[in-house]
Amino acid sequence: KEGALFAVKALSEDVGAWFEPFALPMLPSVLQAVGAKGPGVQEAAAQAAKATVLSLNPRAARLCLPTIFEAMESPEWKVKLVATNLIGVLAGHSTDQLNVCMPLIVPRITTCLRDTKKEVSSAAKKALTAATNVCGNPDILPVVPAIIAAIKNPDKTPEALDDLMHTTFVHQVDASSLAVIVPILARSLADRGMHPKRKTAMIVVNMCKLVLNPLDVEPFAPKLLPELKRCGEDATFEEIRDICKAAADVLERKMAEALRQHDAINGPIPQAAAAAAEE
Repeated sequence: KEGALFAVKALSEDVGAWFEPFALPMLPSVLQAVGAKGPGVQEAAAQAAKATVLSLNPRAARLCLPTIFEAMESPEWKVKLVATNLIGVLAGHSTDQLNVCMPLIVPRITTCLRDTKKEVSSAAKKALTAATNVCGNPDILPVVPAIIAAIKNPDKTPEALDDLMHTTFVHQVDASSLAVIVPILARSLADRGMHPKRKTAMIVVNMCKLVLNPLDVEPFAPKLLPELKRCGEDATFEEIRDICKAAADVLERKMAEALRQHDAINGPIPQAAAAAAEE
């Protein structure tokens, strides 16, 4: 097995993208070999997995993400560790593809960030930092450490929210930026206090002004809209009700624009999606 893994590594490095049609189907087995007995096999598997990912055409690198995600859920912590490290590898190798996939990556890597195994948690922090640093919006870079700390430890959410509150957004906000920020906003909206809700609503309003593609908002609006609507109706203070209503209105307009884009691209809007947008 160790010899076969050495061969995969050598072919990936020497043949490169030409080996891609063969390397990609073997990646699940290579990652599972990280959990095999024997440090030699484990190290060979880790190196082969990294070489495989680096050999992929950057535009096709997203094809390996389902395999990596599955390995990140492995009961073997070493498999989980290597898979998590591969996200960081992709951040440097396939920046554009990684940006597009950030809404899928962040939830998976968040689970590893809270893993009880210190090595996995540390690797997840490095991988998420690397992935976030190549996001399309440089405005969030100064607050990335606070955001990651809050994703890992909910008790640090107020500090991250304050940092976001004091961030001036001047660049386009896209799906990759929202993937990192929305978990903090959703958690703040769930807070019983009114001030976190007010701050969150203000951030939503400011960010949405710089969302040029409404489709970027679509995956995240359902995580924010219900609580914003509720606060817009039930909050004790009028000021908080008003800003929450404004934030909900902005999100609903973006969702309506996204549905129109779906209609233009794919034909009639699916009935279920249209009904969800009207609620």
